[in-house]
Amino acid sequence: MQQINSDILIIGGGSAGIAAAVSASEAGLSVILVEKFPYLGGNATSAEVGTICGIYHRSKSSTPQFIVDGFGKEFSEKLKVKSGSHVISNQDGLHFLPYSVEKYKEIALEYLTKHEVKTIFNGAIVDIEVEDNKAKYCIVNQNEKVIRINFEAIVDCSGSSIVSRLANSPLIKSERFQSAALVFSMKNVACTDEHLLNFIVIKHLRSAVLDGLINSELGQLFMVPGSLRDGQISFKVAIPLEVTLTKNNLSSLKQKGGEMVMDIVKLLTSEIDAFKNAMLDHVAEAVGIRTTNRTQGKYILTEQDVLECRKFNNAVANCSWPIEEWLPLSKVKMDYLPEEDYYQIPAECLVSAHIENLFLGGKNISASDRAIGSARVMGICFQTGYAAGRLASQFANHTSKKNVKELIHV
Repeated sequence: MQQINSDILIIGGGSAGIAAAVSASEAGLSVILVEKFPYLGGNATSAEVGTICGIYHRSKSSTPQFIVDGFGKEFSEKLKVKSGSHVISNQDGLHFLPYSVEKYKEIALEYLTKHEVKTIFNGAIVDIEVEDNKAKYCIVNQNEKVIRINFEAIVDCSGSSIVSRLANSPLIKSERFQSAALVFSMKNVACTDEHLLNFIVIKHLRSAVLDGLINSELGQLFMVPGSLRDGQISFKVAIPLEVTLTKNNLSSLKQKGGEMVMDIVKLLTSEIDAFKNAMLDHVAEAVGIRTTNRTQGKYILTEQDVLECRKFNNAVANCSWPIEEWLPLSKVKMDYLPEEDYYQIPAECLVSAHIENLFLGGKNISASDRAIGSARVMGICFQTGYAAGRLASQFANHTSKKNVKELIHV
């Protein structure tokens, strides 16, 4: 067994994990990041989400204003330039940034290389040792190699609270997980007007469902905003199966989603002129899982905190994204915040209530089911990840543990 040491261990190389690694490195500490895929980005790249949400204020102004600063803003601006994209807005005042998946991977790797973060790709954390309420080391499998990583502090940005699960530490368990989605792309599409194409697709899908030509479950198809470029476009289909995350559930979701994709491609190419010569280009490698169980922190963010736009003296993130609820065979439910207002996430949501050197970023911060429906989007993950890296660094540097109650500017 190989044994390595690090000040900070980051689990997960998605938006939160990348931000946490950069933050910890900027504090002058050694950082190791473990990622299960052979590339960075998490859902942003493996599930090809396609747009960065939660980086702008909700406003019907034609000029979007950043609600994030620092790393999240910097990363997004670089991604915007390299992707050659522009901000898209909808009628409800939401603004989001389309991006190139490949450019996302490229920028993320540049950041970790620049900050000398040791990255273990294709790595799976399989065990963790906790003694006297403090995590000591974890065991990682990388292909056929077993690695023991010793650390001073650990940041869980896995999106699935894997550290708490392996340590049998209490979780905030969801009564029901939100529905999963699968993204796919088509090429040789004969249309340059995305809005027109979206209208045509929705009209044909509705008619086909009403006429009984296709199953109603295929009606939950959404065009990825800003994805139409050079005759290629991406779609997201909601998978009607329940998400349980039990054994074989992910493979069942991927199989069902793949079957739905083939039915949709067949319908589009046979019924819509713009798709007459089109074909399937590719399907995203991973199913998009929106929510899972979360780690219990020193504070649990609530639905009331979100909808009442609560502010905290020890805030680490500013957030204006609505609460989204995606349930199988149902229309998405959106609960909006007032325009120009926002809520904040306190530092205690990023600090485990049970393992003193465990910090949390991204989708597994301490939040209720409804609250995480807002706080899970990428713009917020950048902020919570960066703050978690800072908190972990303060712990590893043996500064006063009271630091978790201090304001960390986002």
